[in-house]
Amino acid sequence: MDTITIVTVCKNAGTAIGRTIDSVTSQDVAVDEYIVIDGKSTDNTLDIVMAAVDNNPKLQFKVISECDKGIYNAMNKALRITSSSWVLFLNAGDELSNRDTVRNLRKAISEDQTNSDFIYGNAIYRDERKTYSVRSKSIGKIAREMPFCHQCVLNRTSTMREYYYDEKYRICADYNLYMTAYLNAKVFLRIDKDIAIYETGGYSQENVFALIDEIYRIRICAGQNYSAKIDRVIYKIKATIKYVILGSRSTEK
Repeated sequence: MDTITIVTVCKNAGTAIGRTIDSVTSQDVAVDEYIVIDGKSTDNTLDIVMAAVDNNPKLQFKVISECDKGIYNAMNKALRITSSSWVLFLNAGDELSNRDTVRNLRKAISEDQTNSDFIYGNAIYRDERKTYSVRSKSIGKIAREMPFCHQCVLNRTSTMREYYYDEKYRICADYNLYMTAYLNAKVFLRIDKDIAIYETGGYSQENVFALIDEIYRIRICAGQNYSAKIDRVIYKIKATIKYVILGSRSTEK
């Protein structure tokens, strides 16, 4: 029988993790396991997590609180200890999109005829001003960009353990893993369902120029020398306009 684990990695996320946990524990069909990897928080994050453990005795929790070497190091820890055949990573502050999200994921697994390694869907993006839906793209787009956000991907655990996240990438190790899997002919199944509400403004967006450089390095390693160089220039120009020029103007107002 296929089983599903949801993983939340966090550190000092006391203002955000409650809604993430609530979105998991309120599902109309429960997950089989919920793993929380805490990076030794110094705020009330762990108190919120342990209260959820006490309030949901039927849900199997695994909670680890210790220092780590970053988000992907924490995610790799979860991959090593999960007992489920499938795993979905939901960051602190993010939420499952609806109460039937896990039900929809189980249905996708049961109806899958291609023995997929990854099942992915759509995201709902949320920032301080608005909330909007973004449909995932064809997996073929991964040659130039991430066609989905990682919170919207159900990952086959055995496949993830073939690769794990390469921790030399601080921002885009997820893109590197999915690119590597795609180039090795792993199977991606797209479903037209909202999976997660993604809280924008995270680490990758705060470090947009470093993100562009990491994507460039990953694409170079994948053999895309010319197109990667061109795109890197274009993306940096767009980022400069959006975050430096327009961003400074909005600050002045």
